[in-house]
Amino acid sequence: MTKDNKDGDTKFTHFFDSTLKDYIMNRLNKTLALIALASSSAAFAAVDFDELDIDGSGALSQQEASMGGITSATFAELDTDGNGELSKQEFDNA
Repeated sequence: MTKDNKDGDTKFTHFFDSTLKDYIMNRLNKTLALIALASSSAAFAAVDFDELDIDGSGALSQQEASMGGITSATFAELDTDGNGELSKQEFDNA
């Protein structure tokens, strides 16, 4: 093998290090994406609409939804009709 630079790295070592770094970063990015997806899905899966609907109105206020860990940003996304409440259908679409 020939020397690639004055630090003594070989071409093979440089190629191997670069390939390994790419592989690790790719796997890490995929793992982090899966963790984020699983944690957001798990948060909603663990929450029961009827338990959150404390006043029994058939819809969740933002305050009721926040007790289930639903942030105001997520609430706004789920409130597709913009009436300030989450219907069971809107909640189930999460």
